[in-house]
Amino acid sequence: MAVGSRRGETAEWFAREHGIATAHSRYEDLAADPDVDVVYIASLQPGHAGDAVMFLEAGDRFLMEAMWIRFNPGPIEAVRRIHEGEIGTVTRLDIDLTIAVDDDPEHRLRSLTMAAPFHAASEITITDSDGTLREQVTPEPGSLHHQVAAVNRALRAGERQCVEHPWHRSREVLGLCDRIRGRLGVRYPGGVDDCSVGSGMIVAVTTPTNDACVLMGTVALEPQRWVRGVADAQLSPMSPWFGPLAAAGFDGIELWERHAVSAPEREQQALIDHALPIAVLNSYVSLDDPDPSARAGVADWANRLGSSGIKFNVGNDADAVGAYGERIAAWIDVLPVGCRVLCECHHGISIAEDPVVAARIMAAAGPADRVQAIVHTHEDVDHIRERFDAYGDRITHIHVNHIDFVNMTIPRLAEVADGLAAKVDLLRELGFDGSWTIEFVTGPGTDGDRPAQLVDQAVADLAVLRSVLS
Repeated sequence: MAVGSRRGETAEWFAREHGIATAHSRYEDLAADPDVDVVYIASLQPGHAGDAVMFLEAGDRFLMEAMWIRFNPGPIEAVRRIHEGEIGTVTRLDIDLTIAVDDDPEHRLRSLTMAAPFHAASEITITDSDGTLREQVTPEPGSLHHQVAAVNRALRAGERQCVEHPWHRSREVLGLCDRIRGRLGVRYPGGVDDCSVGSGMIVAVTTPTNDACVLMGTVALEPQRWVRGVADAQLSPMSPWFGPLAAAGFDGIELWERHAVSAPEREQQALIDHALPIAVLNSYVSLDDPDPSARAGVADWANRLGSSGIKFNVGNDADAVGAYGERIAAWIDVLPVGCRVLCECHHGISIAEDPVVAARIMAAAGPADRVQAIVHTHEDVDHIRERFDAYGDRITHIHVNHIDFVNMTIPRLAEVADGLAAKVDLLRELGFDGSWTIEFVTGPGTDGDRPAQLVDQAVADLAVLRSVLS
């Protein structure tokens, strides 16, 4: 065991008080100490990012003190009760943080460059809607040791992060703090006005290894995706999963339109406000209907969500090739500036499965910068080549999808990595240099068909896709 401090005398005093054999007068020496298994970083907040990066570069494991409250048994129990419905519907959360500070303007807690307020909640109360006090809980004092115990459990299990508070949770919290700070107009010295200080550690771990833009399709995360007539209330909210997906390295979302249009107002606002961009709105709006109002509604949602693309399908009426082109042309006239439509053209869904027909429809609909196309990795090589021959200049997006339509099963990308790599090589040979969506993941129709498990599989698939693309 060892201790490090910016001042040698402080490190030596702490070592004597706690029976620690080694005291370092520089953090760099602590990072280089071969006898240290894990480092507890308790420096001031402004130094957290630099300290964390230093230990990362030295190959050291560490615990960052700042998120200690997430390991406190009191809040953990409160969250469990909420999730399991023991408390009832939570309508309001009041948090009161008051710290007594003297009038000295140089006091550390009054300094933007030094501030590190610490507060342990003295009580947690549960009150019914009529004001009746139902329960009062006093959290365990001195609860910093719980995070140390969690780190020890993770190390013994060979894990790289704690299940109680994984990396993506830290990034979510810090991102929320930065958004609040930005709205209040708080600016720190040194021009640090983004997440670079708060989440530098996380970014260093999760930054993609290449420049390819990869989106996550929310249809893959929806257990009710193929249930006809499913009620709006049965659909899963997607915004809670945006943080984990962003932390894992996804660049954005391809959002199934029902996850926005059919969602409660609070969820709609959460989708709009989240930092992870909804790059593509996945729409199934009809092009067989001559009435343009539904398509105008999709355009409005694309505008509200800030989407730069709308995925669509044409119909199956072989006599409506001209009408489809005209309706798409009218549609793009009402799209937000910079937004384009993306035709999904694989076999079995519309007359656009024929590359020649699809090319005719898109040519009639508009120029290649407004009317584009999607290709799928589950299609065979000949079909992909035919699509590039017919409208290769319009293909800007790929759906990564290896679904077996006969058995309705979906493999993990790790199981088809060689085949995926061959498709990627083919697409690059054909000149493709666009974006990607993981459209489906393994799990539908199984016990793992729940958002949490599906997100975990999506993260695993992303690592495979990134590896193949790099």
